[in-house]
Amino acid sequence: MRRSDWGTLGKLLPYLWQYRWRVGIALMFMVAAKGANVGVPLLLKNLVDALSFKPGDPAAVLVVPIGLLVAYGGLR
Repeated sequence: MRRSDWGTLGKLLPYLWQYRWRVGIALMFMVAAKGANVGVPLLLKNLVDALSFKPGDPAAVLVVPIGLLVAYGGLR
């Protein structure tokens, strides 16, 4: 016998209602996590675009060795 999802939620609602603040906070965190999952790639795109250096820029000479040191420390 198949039950609908709304029917199941209707039966669970009286039990969840006494913890409505916890359920509400959990739903807020879940929505925030979904928003972070969408926002992180966009933020990383902006960070990578900000790292572009022009050839001959003195900062570019420091980025590679420092990046390698950080990567080595992170992998260590």
